[in-house]
Amino acid sequence: MKIFLGTPITCLLDRNNKFNSENKSNLQYIINSLRKDERSVFCAIEREAWGDELLSGEECTWLDHKEMLDTDVFIAIPNQSYGVYVEIGWASALNRDIVLLINEKFGIKSPLLEGLDKLTNVKTIKYYCEEDFPSKDVWDEVIFPQLKEVINTSNKTLMVEV
Repeated sequence: MKIFLGTPITCLLDRNNKFNSENKSNLQYIINSLRKDERSVFCAIEREAWGDELLSGEECTWLDHKEMLDTDVFIAIPNQSYGVYVEIGWASALNRDIVLLINEKFGIKSPLLEGLDKLTNVKTIKYYCEEDFPSKDVWDEVIFPQLKEVINTSNKTLMVEV
């Protein structure tokens, strides 16, 4: 199974194009957690070396869309990222299973996102934390148990369709 993890990038980089250590630690923990059980996970921030090798808009748009074409499940942490909202649109148009991880600190920024489950397979998991990405405790206790259920269901659906 291939997972595309869509996260804010540019809005979280400092003046030197670096993620702060807390964001990097929390996001790396999430990525590693998703990679268990032989799941393949794509997250653009790794490709862009955590800000050290940022790509142009033209490059990252083309490469991210290419990754989406080969994805089974799209997991989005939209927060305040316009880019993640674009990726949600791609996933919806491609009929991918979508999981929205909504930090109630930021909320959902569009009624179109709230109604997306009427058009495609979307599961929304809400949580609250002050950080930009779920802390390890929030991930382990609130999000990941629900997410595993969605991933396992998606995997079964994909197996049935094959």
